[in-house]
Amino acid sequence: MQTEQSTFSQSQWPPWPPLQRWLYHAGDPCGVLVVLLTVFILHYETRPDNFSPFVLSIFDPWVGGRFGLLDVILFSIPIFGILRRVVRGHLTIYRSSLSRPMIALAIFCGLIPMIRMFVAEQGFRFSWEMFAVPMTIFCFFMWLLIFEPDDLYLMAWIVIAGGVYKTIEASTIYLNVGVLWGLLTGWGDAMILALMVVGAIVAYAVQPKDDPYYRRIRTFLLCALPFTGIMFVMCLRRSYLIGVIIAVVVLAIAMNRNERRAAKGAIVASTLLFFIGILGIGLGSFVDRLSSIAEPGKEGSAAYRALEVYNLANMLVENPWYGYPFGEKIKNYTILEYENVSELVPHNAYLYVWLRGGIVGLLAWIWVLAAMVAMHRRTINAAARPFHRFVALWLYSSTLILIFSGLFTPVFAERLQQFYPFVMVMTSYLPGAWKPRKNLSGQHLQLPNSAAAPNSGATVLGA
Repeated sequence: MQTEQSTFSQSQWPPWPPLQRWLYHAGDPCGVLVVLLTVFILHYETRPDNFSPFVLSIFDPWVGGRFGLLDVILFSIPIFGILRRVVRGHLTIYRSSLSRPMIALAIFCGLIPMIRMFVAEQGFRFSWEMFAVPMTIFCFFMWLLIFEPDDLYLMAWIVIAGGVYKTIEASTIYLNVGVLWGLLTGWGDAMILALMVVGAIVAYAVQPKDDPYYRRIRTFLLCALPFTGIMFVMCLRRSYLIGVIIAVVVLAIAMNRNERRAAKGAIVASTLLFFIGILGIGLGSFVDRLSSIAEPGKEGSAAYRALEVYNLANMLVENPWYGYPFGEKIKNYTILEYENVSELVPHNAYLYVWLRGGIVGLLAWIWVLAAMVAMHRRTINAAARPFHRFVALWLYSSTLILIFSGLFTPVFAERLQQFYPFVMVMTSYLPGAWKPRKNLSGQHLQLPNSAAAPNSGATVLGA
């Protein structure tokens, strides 16, 4: 085992054109399966309450209402990825500067609560919560194993493919059954469509210059914006609608003057599309759904969240330091009798990691988010190519949206536990993802080709 530095220079980026990267994966059956299964597992949604004709019964869970064919597909992806590497003799495993905070999250919000459950119940079982934080950790290291820094274009197209799929699915639902309380009802769906909208705004702001590969992505996102923007609004995911506004404001601050000036036009166009989407929903319905955030009693899901926060707060007051093991249900401290639809994983990511990991678990999750924000800022500053600049700003928006939506949604559920780790790995492969190293005197060391290298090194097994 040895460590090697990235060798390509900024002037040579990308070392392989995107078509060659596709052929690199498509040159063998395992490569084809890795790409196709990744697209599928990131973007297929299983919730039947939106009446989507794309939801197939074959993917319904088998055991305990959770484990099913989707999970078999997910766990098969690293197997095919390893086979592809072995066949090609390419055994390089790339690292991420996020590995340490993710391992801390795994220990305090995954491993320890699970062991405590085994001790408390005096037996071994798979709790539903194994598909929350532990699945998030697994997917992070899985995507790190499957993809490489040279796959950034490929990974960007994988995200965009999901946005197209979700736009078509939402349009089909609207034409068949109309708008109920929203079109697509999954939080992962909302994140993907939100990234399509923000991606178009960022793409309009960042000029392609001499990068023909980024120009294709830019053109595609701008052409898709009229459809993705309308469908995003009609999904009526309130936390993501507000999250997009927050993300755009923060991104505008991170942009330079020319980018900020160009982004205004895309923001105006997106706002007009949002109004069209609102008209499709009905202005009264849209206003009522948004106003229920401030008045939880007006609407069921908002009222449920208010009760949930109250009950969680009481549990945490009783045991703030160590939290509760997996499998221990949320208690009802109110005098009201209501159906507890989220007995184990509440609609608040911060309270959930505190509930299971105690204070240290909450700090571990904050460490992950803080490390992501710091890495986004470094990659934005280090980007010298238009494509890198676009991806750095684009992915920054996903973390900003997640930080806000985590107050109201379980970000370790409904495809987000697979999708956001994918974003984390993409960010890890951008130039500037690693902090500059310091010598003994405390001065920063400039690594060879560090402006271009997406990572500070890669572990090579069997040179």
